[in-house]
Amino acid sequence: MKTNFSFRSTIIIVLIAVLLTASLFYVFAQTPTTTLTISGGIYPAAPSYTIYRVGNSYYAKDCNGQIDYTGTNISSISTSVLSALSSGGNIYFCSGNYIFDSSVYVPAHSSGSTEYGREIIISGAGWNTRLEAGGDSPIFNFNGSSQRVRNIIIENMAFWHNEQDTPLLRFYKADKIRINNCLFVMNYSSAATYGIYGEWSWDVIVYGCLFHGGGNSTNAQIYLYNGDTNNCNNWRFIACRFERSQAYDSLALHSDGTGAGSDNHNIHLENCKIHGANTAAFTGAAVLFNSTKRSSILNCWIAHHLGDIVTCDANCYHIEVAHNSFVTLASMGTPNSFVRMEGNHSIIENMMVEGSPTQAVLLDTTSGFNFVDSATIMNITAITLVTDNGADNTVR
Repeated sequence: MKTNFSFRSTIIIVLIAVLLTASLFYVFAQTPTTTLTISGGIYPAAPSYTIYRVGNSYYAKDCNGQIDYTGTNISSISTSVLSALSSGGNIYFCSGNYIFDSSVYVPAHSSGSTEYGREIIISGAGWNTRLEAGGDSPIFNFNGSSQRVRNIIIENMAFWHNEQDTPLLRFYKADKIRINNCLFVMNYSSAATYGIYGEWSWDVIVYGCLFHGGGNSTNAQIYLYNGDTNNCNNWRFIACRFERSQAYDSLALHSDGTGAGSDNHNIHLENCKIHGANTAAFTGAAVLFNSTKRSSILNCWIAHHLGDIVTCDANCYHIEVAHNSFVTLASMGTPNSFVRMEGNHSIIENMMVEGSPTQAVLLDTTSGFNFVDSATIMNITAITLVTDNGADNTVR
């Protein structure tokens, strides 16, 4: 009985093994109906291109993890990536320091009918992503020609230059631009050192950015020029901060519409802070409008300047300066005015004044038909609120 039981058990085990083997042959013999592809990227969430640095070399990999471009020239690699994204896409710079020896030109799309649909996003990992101008040329040069450069978003990165005579970002014939949460550092006292240079460019929003340093007293951290043909129109700076040290006595914003084109229009500062050095006030203005129309400075805090802090020339009109705070320290000297209006048809009201300027508001001899609500100018020390040297102004 014992022998028969062992024999039957052996037969059963052999039959089971035969059945399992046959099943495996059947499964592997079938033709698969689907294909599984394992990607080296994070598709579909990966950027169109990710750029990173290892040692002195730079790499650009696509959304599938394939390295398409590599070398020691980041300007060349970035240009190649932008050329590959002719229909749009996003470029992500990892944390690190990227030194650009020449400009990366971002041209307009070749077709006017489709350029509205193309969007380019250039982003980083925060201010630890540092793009530095290594030569006398902008890092990114958004250069339109017969077609305009449109639909560009730049966010979450830092732009630097040390000892370079150049803007960091240049926009010519560009529109529909968004710049978010970026740092601009300008450690050079040259008249041509700008954070952002705009010419003949429209519909630009700069949000939550910090500008530090700048050029000399005739320069600006932001310079908007109308050019020879058209103008800058609808630029908005929202919740930005403009910081300068005494070594870089520059304007925060200069809207310059004195070129042969039409005047600049709709240039707006909203909820911004413009701060000079704490040791000595700047000799110039913080904001200068030349030949600028329908523009405003609203809900801003502006401190430590000795000149006419907000200056609007005789070719300005429909400017609104309202709900702002102006601060100077007695130890730094006496500013001439907080607002100097040489233009027409503008509104100045709801000012909080701390310090002792010669006058809070100066209406110059060329001014006319402006409205100043002096009752809403609240001051700490006894000062002249409004000096009216113009004609047909209303001071209430």
